[in-house]
Amino acid sequence: MRILHLINHIRDAGNGLTNVCIDLAVEQSRMGADVRVASGGGEFSRLLEAEGVTTSWIEFADRSPRGALRSLLQLRSVIREFDPQVVHSHTITPAVLALPLARTTVATVHNEYQRGVSAMGLSKAVVGVSGAVTEAMKHRGVPMSRLHTVVNGPTGSLRRWPPADSVRLPPHTFVMVGAVSALKGADLAVRAMAELVRSVPDARLLLIGDNHLPGIEEQAADLGLQNAVEFLGFQPRPERYMAEAVALIMPSRRESLGLVALEAQCEGTPVIGFAIDGIPEALAFGEAGLLVTPGGPSALAEAMRRLAHDQVMRGRLADGARRHAHSRSTARMAREYMDVYSGLLARGRA
Repeated sequence: MRILHLINHIRDAGNGLTNVCIDLAVEQSRMGADVRVASGGGEFSRLLEAEGVTTSWIEFADRSPRGALRSLLQLRSVIREFDPQVVHSHTITPAVLALPLARTTVATVHNEYQRGVSAMGLSKAVVGVSGAVTEAMKHRGVPMSRLHTVVNGPTGSLRRWPPADSVRLPPHTFVMVGAVSALKGADLAVRAMAELVRSVPDARLLLIGDNHLPGIEEQAADLGLQNAVEFLGFQPRPERYMAEAVALIMPSRRESLGLVALEAQCEGTPVIGFAIDGIPEALAFGEAGLLVTPGGPSALAEAMRRLAHDQVMRGRLADGARRHAHSRSTARMAREYMDVYSGLLARGRA
């Protein structure tokens, strides 16, 4: 089977949807498919090409009328040359551009709450990365006959090979991985730490990711958290920190699934997350972490306090995290997508 994946870029920048696309392309190539990834380029091209995945350059980031036309012509050229049986888009712009050019189109909705995401629902098959995303796309008017759910799976990813040495962390250290932003709830995490240190004075929080929230570091300083909260910026192998942490925290205001939660579980690290969108599914509905009532920082701080003090609970959730991670492999994810493709192609021949 010839499969063309379309995505904005393939940079190693901690972007969950990019990471999923890379894992999927690699696994499908290993299954014997002829796979190509067209994007604006990035560091993952070396991994892809080493695994037999070819790459093409298409600039999807320029959304001006002239840029969109240029991208459309570039995509048409790639499709004519590669002749894919399936064109699989992971972001909105390529999904829209592929519609007039390809017969068998698949779109994975990684972030259902994005503006314009309804356009991805025009593809022949629409895949949600969690049951919550699939249900949301149904409410957007996509027929159930075109909807599928394939949960992301990072276990076995070559992006995480060879295993990185863990970073030794002081006791009672928590980590938050991803963009430091309001959407990800970084401000709520800092406010939760201000409450947590009253009962766990040596508690620490490491925020790992690019900072997109102006004033957040000043907020931490104003709360007297200079020694309790540290902003590390983007780290290419965040699992080094997750492996030694009490827990990964996910105070996101919106979260389709949260690939980083599954990556933490690969390390046997429990997750504390708000019970919204796809987070309950990512936490195996409480077997691999603590689900917190969404909203303010107090419930988050209380969950962190419980895990900091209760080693028995922490051990039980760590065991649940490992079990859940085992079921979320890149190979399983690839097989489920191949089933989606095969069903589409069979209907096309009928």
